[in-house]
Amino acid sequence: MPLAERAGHTIHYDEMGDPSAPPLLLIMGYRGSGFLWREELLTLLTRHFQVIFFDNRGTGLSDKPVEGYAIANIPTT
Repeated sequence: MPLAERAGHTIHYDEMGDPSAPPLLLIMGYRGSGFLWREELLTLLTRHFQVIFFDNRGTGLSDKPVEGYAIANIPTT
């Protein structure tokens, strides 16, 4: 279970496919979890890309702080 630290929060992410393939970052809508990506879609995409997806803060296996969900608090890099 890969985890990344950013702005004091732990974010869960996953990678699928060939690491030498071009990367494709999937970003679920605000408050969505990476678990919502359909397995069929991920399987198709991994034929051509290294697919990277994550759980937004407050969802899935990422940290769920009580505060800090304003758009201004979301890291941009």
